[in-house]
Amino acid sequence: ALCFSFLKYIKTNNIDKLTDLKVIDITHYIDSSIKHNTPSTVKKIQGELRLILNWMYGNRLIHFTGKLAIPSLKREMRNKILSTYSDDEINRILDSIDIDSPQGKEMYAIVCLVSFLGLRAIDIVNLRFDEINWENNKLSIIQQKTNQPLHLPLIDEVKFPLLDYIKNGRHTSKTDDYIFTTFYPPYTKFKSSSSIYRIVTRAMNIAGIEFKGRHHGPHALRHSLASNMVNNNAPISAISAVLGHTNTKTTDIYITTDTTHMRELTLEVPYGF
Repeated sequence: ALCFSFLKYIKTNNIDKLTDLKVIDITHYIDSSIKHNTPSTVKKIQGELRLILNWMYGNRLIHFTGKLAIPSLKREMRNKILSTYSDDEINRILDSIDIDSPQGKEMYAIVCLVSFLGLRAIDIVNLRFDEINWENNKLSIIQQKTNQPLHLPLIDEVKFPLLDYIKNGRHTSKTDDYIFTTFYPPYTKFKSSSSIYRIVTRAMNIAGIEFKGRHHGPHALRHSLASNMVNNNAPISAISAVLGHTNTKTTDIYITTDTTHMRELTLEVPYGF
């Protein structure tokens, strides 16, 4: 059907020989015969037409490839605005946690690690005692996702909740190398990052945080740390260092959440428009 439609277009437009076909003819054909379809159908037809043109080029029937006539544009996978939470919302989450109970001490320490240091859930699961230098206030890990080292300051907002959990909330565990353990026998380290997700999400629910239109969980709080650092004029290089990104281009996505500075760049609409 596509071949028939395409050949009919060529004949209707008085193109006597395929060698006379030009790239602009392909563009006109797409605009007049394809663009009325749904986006997914247009994409499918363009792909099929690209293959036809490549075949014609390979058999020396035309002077250009299908790729030249119909470029295949790769979609940027990280082009959406990320879900973030304000400093006020994060403070509400922390203030709502019952730090008098062992489970609350653990929850508080985990939320602090994500909110103030931006640690990934999987790195919290695998956090070991030997990765924390209490005297020099440093946390040094090998990131599970990238296998790259990450060195962060052990600020008081994280240090004291961790110490409180370890001394007053943590069970003696069969996996004593790891900081966070389960609250049920045999008291081992968490098996996966989903445990951290459940704990952080529960903390957000306790605080009554509205999720509508936003993702929630530890990664959302990690995004929030980066976004709030941007809003506080921290350089991208510093944000990248905190998040453990090896390339600052990976961190550029957080600029899209900087609504404060985006408002400064918008133009005032003249009266009457």
